[in-house]
Amino acid sequence: MALLAAVIALAPPGFAEDSEEGSFRIDEVNPTTQPSASKPADSAGPGEEPKLVAIEARDAEYHQSIKDVLRAMRLSPKDLTAWLLRHPESILHKLGSFSADDQRKVATVTRYIRGTNPSVAPMTALRTAGALVYYSAKYGIPVHLSTAVAHTESRFDPKAVSNKGAMGIMQVMWRVHNGLLQANGIATKDDMFNPEKGVAAGCLLLSRYINAYGSIPKALARYYGGSSTAYFRKVNTKMANIRSSIYPQ
Repeated sequence: MALLAAVIALAPPGFAEDSEEGSFRIDEVNPTTQPSASKPADSAGPGEEPKLVAIEARDAEYHQSIKDVLRAMRLSPKDLTAWLLRHPESILHKLGSFSADDQRKVATVTRYIRGTNPSVAPMTALRTAGALVYYSAKYGIPVHLSTAVAHTESRFDPKAVSNKGAMGIMQVMWRVHNGLLQANGIATKDDMFNPEKGVAAGCLLLSRYINAYGSIPKALARYYGGSSTAYFRKVNTKMANIRSSIYPQ
């Protein structure tokens, strides 16, 4: 029960957050996840890192900007690490290994998301920001572009669905792109509602369109599904705002 006690101790009273399975509270532990009597929770087998040691080590990896944005959302690095114990596939497991500059970008984008749409839950905002920074770099597109598209398309709502069937934060059409998405690790239609995978899908498509059409305006027209001056103006305005936040003069 050592891990259970430690995880409970990490959370402030009443801490709750969203998850793919629904509401998650650190003080409500699924009995099936409790350690067995035959192996102490903070012990490690061959090749395993003790989980309690991992919590303290990861806490030290976060840049001050991440700690500051967590504090602004009434969370702490230990809250984040405790959440990650329940979500082993989250991109936020990589956050501590991001460069200082990229961690600052994650913090800035998180603040931007919460500032433009306060209804986005803190962990969803952080997951979305982490994914936008990570997948923008992976697919070679500017993070202020991907963030501006996400803002324009859904106001960062991972559950958004358009009347044409576009889904998730980046409003991707699963029925059109499912072959490409499945080939890149996005397995099911429901993945469109996962903020991290939804961002991955949108960044992948933006990258493909920029490479195919040779410019951001043409790529945005393809992403939108037709030429639209109004759409490009909205994205361009948001790009400028985000860029000035990420790269202040």
